[in-house]
Amino acid sequence: MLGSTLLLRPALSRLQVNAPRVWSVGGGITIVALLVFVCALGGVDARGQGRPPEPVPALTQAALGQAPVAAPSEVEELDNSRPLWVNDPPAVQLTGTRTTATVGETVTFTPVVTDSDPLVRYAYYLSRAGQPDTLLSQGLLSAGAQPPAQQHTFNSEGTYAVTLYVQDRWGAWGDGAASVTVTAPPGGPLVADFVVEKLTAVDPDGTKHWQVLDLSQPIEFGLRVRFRSTSTGPAAYLYWDFGDGVYGDGASVLHQYTAAGPRVVTLAVYSADWSQWSEKRRTVTVGGPMQRVSQMPLPPSTFFAQRVDQVGDELWAVSQMGDIGAAQIGQPAPLPALAIMPVPPLGYGVVTDIDVSEEPLAQRKLYVACGNSGVKVYQANRGAFTWLRDLPVSYFGGKGVVRVESIGSVLYALTFSPCTLYAFDMTNPQSPQLLDSLAMP
Repeated sequence: MLGSTLLLRPALSRLQVNAPRVWSVGGGITIVALLVFVCALGGVDARGQGRPPEPVPALTQAALGQAPVAAPSEVEELDNSRPLWVNDPPAVQLTGTRTTATVGETVTFTPVVTDSDPLVRYAYYLSRAGQPDTLLSQGLLSAGAQPPAQQHTFNSEGTYAVTLYVQDRWGAWGDGAASVTVTAPPGGPLVADFVVEKLTAVDPDGTKHWQVLDLSQPIEFGLRVRFRSTSTGPAAYLYWDFGDGVYGDGASVLHQYTAAGPRVVTLAVYSADWSQWSEKRRTVTVGGPMQRVSQMPLPPSTFFAQRVDQVGDELWAVSQMGDIGAAQIGQPAPLPALAIMPVPPLGYGVVTDIDVSEEPLAQRKLYVACGNSGVKVYQANRGAFTWLRDLPVSYFGGKGVVRVESIGSVLYALTFSPCTLYAFDMTNPQSPQLLDSLAMP
């Protein structure tokens, strides 16, 4: 009986529940009964907080990493001063890279497990209220190893829990969980789209104004245009293919075509974690080099064209004596002039230049540079000419004006002798504001 008692020592040394001390003399039966009682309560097979909801791979001796505990080779007396104890379960802490996420995002869960005994196997489960648990991964662990981190991509909204179950060498299970609340991505699903624009004006403070082009009409040959994304959803990466062997990236890109013909432009957009993507294609047609498409009939021979300017589908021309004509262009047939307007007498000045501002039709202005007579300003609404005011040479330092150009509501005028560039804000033509002047070398 004493020999049986001594052989039980290795098992008893693994128990951690305080129990009445048992003496070696005549105590073999008592110890056996106590061991049966402890094992019935869970003893060496303590399960910790709970087992995983599905079986994990069978435990093999190779997974343990060492041989089973062998019985002692010699007789020893039982040390009655050592308490009996039960195997503690592993303590599991699981942390996710985030507690909130959007649909399509991936979260990484990193475990930290502490246990006095080697860990042998693990299992990750995903749970959500009202749905059965899903096994994400499971496996065996080599002696002393920690469970690997777990990644998961959430594809629908809701509150989820990822739980890690870990078992140690003596069969005790421990578990830890991390929760994630998943919401819809901002702005809804990812949808790619874009527009093509041309620059129409630059304000004195540098603000640029762009006009969306009608892609059913050809893009002007040699015009530098802007491709701008109007995509919705979580667009983080944007890539362009302009259809001519040139590529770009970003929310907006400038591009200039160097050959005429149709081009298929493709915009591909991706979310930050690459889980969502969308693509949009549009065909743009680039017009050919300059060619004669229409002819503008001029007034009697007294009309000698001095300067021309184009705004949209209109061509404006001014004679040396000040007569102004406007005609529609873009069709392969002669078209009548929209209007002919004789400019009031210029005194001793002559017309040196004209410019039609690219503003909304109601605010469109026609500037006529008249040399030593300064600049005449008209409202030009498809032939409905209205004189607004004159800018005499006193606005330009007493010097004659030879060139005019407008960008938005800003008028630039170039004088001669000496050559000076003036900039006026013409938002209110009745009260022009001098913005700056620059003497040219």
